[in-house]
Amino acid sequence: YKRNLEKKYKNVFEYNLDLKQINAHHLKDIDVVIHLACAGVSPQKVSYKKLMEVNISGTIDLLMKASKYGVRRFIGIGTCYEYGLSAKDFMRVPISANLQPVNSYAASKCAAFYLMKDYCKKHNIEFFYGRIFNAYGYDQFSQ
Repeated sequence: YKRNLEKKYKNVFEYNLDLKQINAHHLKDIDVVIHLACAGVSPQKVSYKKLMEVNISGTIDLLMKASKYGVRRFIGIGTCYEYGLSAKDFMRVPISANLQPVNSYAASKCAAFYLMKDYCKKHNIEFFYGRIFNAYGYDQFSQ
């Protein structure tokens, strides 16, 4: 994926860092942030504290830092589990379906989504949020 972006854009950087480590060096002169970090992806079990630190506080801190250094587009990634109970009402879940999360991971992603959406609107940042349905990547878990 990164190689495809590098063909089209000259400044593509991938950082595999704790959200707290991201600073001006990583965000200066960046047009778009694609934020993929989160805690609690199944089958990982994490505490409520970790969900709040990473999925909510870490996400909003990253967005605020990005805004401070002039980033004008922010892409966040969510989960189909944010739809929760409302998904049972549809053969194909529309983007407009109500969010009714049924677990703490999904609830933390919903909270982050609403906060990102609000912040971006108030600070004139272009915002895209995609909810992923059941993705699995190479070497996702060490087990």
